[in-house]
Amino acid sequence: IRIAPAEVPIIAKLQPGSPAAKSGLRPNDSIIELNGKPLYNILNIDDFLRDHPNEPITLTVLRKGARIPIPFDPGYPAIGAVVKDSPAARAGLRAGDAIVAIDGQPIKSATAVSNFIKKRGEHPFAITIDRDGKRFDVSLTPERPQGDTLPRIGVEWEQDYGIMLDAYGRMKISHPTP
Repeated sequence: IRIAPAEVPIIAKLQPGSPAAKSGLRPNDSIIELNGKPLYNILNIDDFLRDHPNEPITLTVLRKGARIPIPFDPGYPAIGAVVKDSPAARAGLRAGDAIVAIDGQPIKSATAVSNFIKKRGEHPFAITIDRDGKRFDVSLTPERPQGDTLPRIGVEWEQDYGIMLDAYGRMKISHPTP
């Protein structure tokens, strides 16, 4: 078990055209709630998406003292790079591809994809890809790289949601009550 301090995420920058930018989030917004519940760490968004891939999300931000609810569509996890000679490369995956589903189940976070692969081991599965608006399925079989204990498919993920946090100067530590 890992216990991390509660950190109210403060947005430093947004990647242009990203899900975060399209939703209306802005630099200097503090993300304080996810669907009406306190957000203590940016990773809580991934946790929610892993467990509730079909539920809509509303992020509440604190902007210049005002609480503003913002509907948020995270999109699908996008591949940033494909490792040469990896299972993903052999299956024809490319940087920019978005993973829409695994074995027919919708998926909304890179963490959920990684967790699926860890649990699945070195057994094949179907993955639905969106490439430039066209969807297709490929079969992948994860492999354990030499010296590694976990199976992998050989991808690096894009920056999640296009949010770059202010991890230094203005991080706000919050102390929730038990």
